[in-house]
Amino acid sequence: MQNHYLRLQTVYSEKPLVSDIREHDLERLSPRRLGSENLSFYHYHNSFEVGYCFEGSGSHCTPDGVFPFQAGDTLFILPGHPHYTISDHATTSLWLFLYFDLEKMLRDMFRRDNLSSASALNPALSLYDLIARKQYPRISEMIQTILQQYQTFLPGRNELLCSLFLELLFTLSRENGPLPPCRVCPAMDYGKLNGAIQFINDSIDAGQIPSVEDAAASLYMSVSNFRKIFREVIGFPPHDFIMQAAIRRTQKLLLSSNMRIIDICAEVGFHSVASLNRNFMLQCGMSPQTYRKIHKSLY
Repeated sequence: MQNHYLRLQTVYSEKPLVSDIREHDLERLSPRRLGSENLSFYHYHNSFEVGYCFEGSGSHCTPDGVFPFQAGDTLFILPGHPHYTISDHATTSLWLFLYFDLEKMLRDMFRRDNLSSASALNPALSLYDLIARKQYPRISEMIQTILQQYQTFLPGRNELLCSLFLELLFTLSRENGPLPPCRVCPAMDYGKLNGAIQFINDSIDAGQIPSVEDAAASLYMSVSNFRKIFREVIGFPPHDFIMQAAIRRTQKLLLSSNMRIIDICAEVGFHSVASLNRNFMLQCGMSPQTYRKIHKSLY
């Protein structure tokens, strides 16, 4: 029940990647202050998050526990991992956060579209989330170096950031942290469902939310057999997967555009604003308007 509640109350938060930041984007190149009311609910990203605390104190909260932080402590958060970070009551803390898409960086670095890090770079980590400087000074120094290079726009910047991130990743894999080992890039081979997953994502990108029947037909399966295999492989029903994909695209449009809710509704493929609001509330625990208001300034 707790995991089900957590899934429903966790929202996807879109963030710009380090490779997309430009020299004139001073707001994203500078540390920002977190208040005691900052994003006090679980959210996750589809990228790695690296953070460094310059001043202040507070708590970093995850499903694994609540971890107090202070100046000099760092964060290394895995893609899809629910979390939030807040300062102590009536205070602020100063952080700089970076977001890495490792596979994209490697593709750009080696100019190869078919390069995948999932099979070759898949270390198990037990040191992630909050990392205390007193206990791991070397990790803190490595992340400070990454931040310095992030703010420096010289030739080869992205390639150097990729190399430094890889060094950090494998340094973390050699440490024994407080958490159970977790795979950084778990293999996402859906086997015979790969075609259906691609069909679902392509349909939503084209502005049409497919039915379970349509997804089953894309694999020439009966609906009952498709539902059975999907639940066995993915872990939950295909309708839930389709709705999650639709809500992720809705979230991205809410944050990356000024489109009206009714226009986003049509763009994603919902038949009515009421249907969008109902499914968004179920997945995120808030309305699309509230989600945009909270997250827009952080995008």
